[in-house]
Amino acid sequence: QLSKEEYEKKMDGINLGSYEVFKSLKEKFINEIVKGKPYIRMINTENCDGNFLINCKNCHHCYDVEDAEDCMYYRIGANGCKDVVDSHAIVDGSQVIYGNISTTESYNCHNVIGCWTTKDSFYSQFLQGCSNCIGCLSLRYKKNCILNKEYPKDEYEEIKAHIIEQLGDYYGNPFPFKLATFDYQDSAFRDYETMSKEEVEKIGWVYGKEEKVEPGTYNSIKEIPDDIESLTANGLDKVFLCEISKKPFKIIPQEIRLLKKIQAPLPRNHHDVRFQERIKFRRG
Repeated sequence: QLSKEEYEKKMDGINLGSYEVFKSLKEKFINEIVKGKPYIRMINTENCDGNFLINCKNCHHCYDVEDAEDCMYYRIGANGCKDVVDSHAIVDGSQVIYGNISTTESYNCHNVIGCWTTKDSFYSQFLQGCSNCIGCLSLRYKKNCILNKEYPKDEYEEIKAHIIEQLGDYYGNPFPFKLATFDYQDSAFRDYETMSKEEVEKIGWVYGKEEKVEPGTYNSIKEIPDDIESLTANGLDKVFLCEISKKPFKIIPQEIRLLKKIQAPLPRNHHDVRFQERIKFRRG
């Protein structure tokens, strides 16, 4: 710890716009601060495990969650959610939620995506202010609907019971992978886990096409100046080849402005490599 004057004097002598300086400080930080010391951020929690939890109780295998209770396998949530399982981005007091993505102020819903102020619904997408909906898409303030068709309450309950009976043990399970909007290559799954093509196809998911590098003449990253202030205008027109991924990348004006603002050096790798370097400390 330093005094304010000592801190400012020390920072004035560090050129964070230099790649070599930044690289040296980053390695020092990883080796002396991070390495061998898993970063756990849990504030005001009771009987919880996971990471990045604040004001939570009885939450297990949860990550990036705040103000939640009695939840499992839940990632990204806030504002008083309860009884959330196997879900992502559930906020604003939602309760009794299973297998959902992006749900706000909702109750007793499973396997729905992008639904707000909705209750007692399942296998649906983009519902707002709805209740008792099955297999519906893009409805607002509707109730007792099946495949977007509205029914009298008694008839709805009868058809619902038939659907549940026909689904049998599969009822409650998510949509099969073969119906996934994104293939494996375009999904966020790869950010945290990797699967072979055989493993992906075994569960019925489409592997997708791997990105191929177009043939061409690319510049070496050795041509990138060490200090960001040394970058000339013609440097923005070059396409560089990442030595790790073997993919080409450019340095664009918007990136330069941001890097100068946050005092960071010019990149040396493709953005996929940089992203993987950042998130590796959040895994596990």
